Amino acid sequence: KDGVHLETTKKKIASIDQAIADTQFTLRALEEFDLPEGTSITDKMRCLQEEITRTNKRTLQAALASALENCTMFHTIESAAASCVTSAAEIQRKQEEDVRTHLRHLFNRFH
Repeated sequence: KDGVHLETTKKKIASIDQAIADTQFTLRALEEFDLPEGTSITDKMRCLQEEITRTNKRTLQAALASALENCTMFHTIESAAASCVTSAAEIQRKQEEDVRTHLRHLFNRFH
């Protein structure tokens, strides 16, 4: 019975230690906002929510900027590929024309 009581006490102490650590973390986070002493928890929550919103907007802006940069890069790649295809088609057409001209020349020469 003492073993069970000891384990229960250890769990309660661990829970209290975690609550203290969480509280200390929260207090350090709140200190970052330089809120005056005695600021209500509601005002602290509002301040934290505003900061989260600003952070989310900055994160979203960075993600959108990255996506736009990727789209621009893909557009450049597609344009370059289209240009290569056009050039290759033109080269092939010119080569076919040169072969026809050469064959006509040979044909005319031997007839």
